[in-house]
Amino acid sequence: MAGRATGAVAQVLATAALLTAMRRAGFAIGTAWQQSSMPMTAILGWLVFNDALSAHGWLGVVLASGGLAALAWPEARATLRHTASGEGLWGAEFGLLSGLCFGFSLNAYRHATLILSPGTPMLGATATVCITQFCQAVALSALLAWKRPAALKAVAASWRSSLCACFCGACASVLWLTALGMTAAAVVRALGVIEAPMAALAGRRLFAERLTLIQWIATGTSAVGVALTAFG
Repeated sequence: MAGRATGAVAQVLATAALLTAMRRAGFAIGTAWQQSSMPMTAILGWLVFNDALSAHGWLGVVLASGGLAALAWPEARATLRHTASGEGLWGAEFGLLSGLCFGFSLNAYRHATLILSPGTPMLGATATVCITQFCQAVALSALLAWKRPAALKAVAASWRSSLCACFCGACASVLWLTALGMTAAAVVRALGVIEAPMAALAGRRLFAERLTLIQWIATGTSAVGVALTAFG
């Protein structure tokens, strides 16, 4: 229970820190710094939970993280020109805090799933998601009731329209935690970000969005890093 509660709290703190980073320094800055969650997931998994990666697995983590940061950096650099230096600094700090909390959350979920049901990761993942989302729902509902009762009433009034999204999100979380129960959190985190270079390529093909040379290199670097980490 402690692992699931820790993961739930860390996930909420990570999301709050990410939103704060985006508000203080812009969307691009927050997104770029949040990519620190990948190396932090690997480091925390190694230090706290003894999840070891091979040498090429660590290399893959570094390459994928660097590639993702480079994809966001051109927009982040443009954002910085319109951002006060103090706000930009705090945005970076909150982005790093978000990455740290996301890394800790992934590892906590992994070990909660393994402890609950070592031989059947999907069963453990389903139970973990149910307990975690119940705890988060109760805590956030209490917070809204205290701070924003009108917002809580609006959420309750529109529950039907959110059922499909909630169900799909819960299914995605179960699959995500099932993967965490089968291999190191850093590997799962790396494979999860393959959507970023894929989205860049899709945007080029479907919407004629032009990528710079640096973005093409970053996309390829991320893909190579993901492939290396997958076998780490």
